[in-house]
Amino acid sequence: MRERRAREALAATGRDPPAIELTYDAGDVHRQVALAVRDMWHEVLGVQTTLRQLEWKAFLDQRDDRGAWQVMRFAWVGDYDDASSFTGLFVSGNGNNLPGYANPRYDALSGQAARESDPAIRQGLLTAAEALLLGEHAVAPLYYMTSKHLVAPRVAGFKPNPLDRHPSRWLRPDQVNPRSGSSGAAHCGSDDGAS
Repeated sequence: MRERRAREALAATGRDPPAIELTYDAGDVHRQVALAVRDMWHEVLGVQTTLRQLEWKAFLDQRDDRGAWQVMRFAWVGDYDDASSFTGLFVSGNGNNLPGYANPRYDALSGQAARESDPAIRQGLLTAAEALLLGEHAVAPLYYMTSKHLVAPRVAGFKPNPLDRHPSRWLRPDQVNPRSGSSGAAHCGSDDGAS
């Protein structure tokens, strides 16, 4: 469905598929993602994509210079456990707004959310801001990073969380059944973040 709409939108322009350069940082995973994106763009839209891999220092030097790249792969891991850790990136003037996205409506929604004390209203404002950002195609989310943890059932205090932080001060032996060392099945936690 999305692929058909993308093909129709490109056909409606009356132009040939564009040639795009995708810049990404070095690393096997980053290269695999870049190859997959290149292949999908070509398969679905006929886009010719040139891949440009940069070592980390060169990547950091060029990411702030929007004239040095056409499309660039970025990643972000939340600094704190709140949606604004991600939505705040795209407010006009934010130093981490690498695509240079600027929309007064988005800025207003983000500002309202920052001042709102009612959690449900605040969540609605952040959801509306995110929908606006994605609807304007300022970014193209590729995947969410995950972390997996296998925790013995005799360990209590482990709580999966979006930041994937597990201070040892909260971990302790489970006292439910200390003789067998077990109080149930092993806990498998998975925490998500965006790329």
